[in-house]
Amino acid sequence: MSDGVLVAGASGQLGPAVLRALEARGWQTIALARRPLDTEFPAQRTAVTVAGDWTVDVLTQALEGLKPCAVISLVGAGVDPTTRQAEHLEAVNVDLTRRLAELAGVLGASAFINIGSGSEYLPVDAEQLDESAAENTSDPYGRSKAEGGHAALEACGELGICGAHVRLFGMFGESERPHRLLPTIVRAHRAGGRAQLSAGLQVRDWLYEHDIAAAVAALAAAALSGRIETGVYNLGSGQGHSVRRFAEMVAEALGSPPDLLEFGALGLRPGEGERIVADASRLRAATGWRPHYDLRAGLSEAIARMTHQMARTG
Repeated sequence: MSDGVLVAGASGQLGPAVLRALEARGWQTIALARRPLDTEFPAQRTAVTVAGDWTVDVLTQALEGLKPCAVISLVGAGVDPTTRQAEHLEAVNVDLTRRLAELAGVLGASAFINIGSGSEYLPVDAEQLDESAAENTSDPYGRSKAEGGHAALEACGELGICGAHVRLFGMFGESERPHRLLPTIVRAHRAGGRAQLSAGLQVRDWLYEHDIAAAVAALAAAALSGRIETGVYNLGSGQGHSVRRFAEMVAEALGSPPDLLEFGALGLRPGEGERIVADASRLRAATGWRPHYDLRAGLSEAIARMTHQMARTG
């Protein structure tokens, strides 16, 4: 009998939302993390904390007696640009990702889902990028995420389990780390200061973390029911909005004056593309998933939750 779905990296930004989305579908969940989750635990959730090196043997021992039907990996390095050392990217995004796919086989799971990045694609002047678009081999972060995805899918093929590498194009939400765009603006507003930003002309595909979690849960259901093929799946809204417009919408939702936003104070990161928007039709066709929130509604919900959390924690 299955013990539900194992979520590796459950203490990261997407972890709590993915766990809740799975549980809303009636699944038991197993939250695997390096540190305890700072959240309330429903009755259908099991928590496993492994602080050391995540080898297959160590994790198999830590998870002894548990038999998940699927494993979802939210593990990754490099989302914070200050953590993009080549050795670290290789160790986490490639080596650990393959080990987690192998772990799925050892535990008897039928499916493995890994969260990748839209940064895996070479930035080009295209309205949308589908799964056939060229990969960005010159960017260490994007390259490591792509290599890890390919390694995981190869392992799934060898193990005879369904594998999905999900290239997530962009996310925002109340669980974001302080260095990211949304919390940077919200904190500047609360402090009465200014948010230093780039010129903001680059166009991105923004998706609320709760919609992302719902898509991942839908993909897990499709994989377990045999409705998808092993491969790469893009995840995004399919709509492009500039960083500048995103920031302006945040300021509007906060009721902040225009001078909150200091555009042009920062430069772009090396290799950052002008437009990265997903063609997610393959995932939508396979799962029936559609975003529940448009950008304005998602921002309104995320800001309300984020400001509540900030007020509570000081």
